[in-house]
Amino acid sequence: TGLMVIAKNNSSYKYLKNLFETRKIDKEYLAICNGIFEKKSGTIHTFMDRDPNNRRKMAVRNSGRDSISKYEVISENNGYSLVKIKILTGRTHQIRVHMTYINHPLLGDPVYGNVKHKFNLDHQLLHCHKLGFKDKDGIYREFCANVHEDFKKYQKILGLGE
Repeated sequence: TGLMVIAKNNSSYKYLKNLFETRKIDKEYLAICNGIFEKKSGTIHTFMDRDPNNRRKMAVRNSGRDSISKYEVISENNGYSLVKIKILTGRTHQIRVHMTYINHPLLGDPVYGNVKHKFNLDHQLLHCHKLGFKDKDGIYREFCANVHEDFKKYQKILGLGE
């Protein structure tokens, strides 16, 4: 859930596309992950490519494209963590793959999670919280979106603050 950018015209589309390609859009997410992090903040720098065993999934591999995510634990309780994640690259399923790679899959992720939990979630708890970029006039614009009610519900149930 959360923010996304949509171009109103072809000129804006080309401008935004260039910002994404040159990594000039700040993207910040909130996620509820399984487990308590030993390292409370860090950078995950890997290469990602299609999973050779399942073409619909992505995987950390020696081949593929550079992918970089930074994370910071905001709160943790009872085996779950609320984490802020900034992605410096924008690969398909990057956050989901990276969090699984460090053994902290997103709560409710039906594809990468592989974690049995007491909640019957059919979707991951991931929210695009903040987007920022310079507009065509060179003015930095930042947009924020509060988490949705479903996310808040699980934050409360898990004792991860509000």
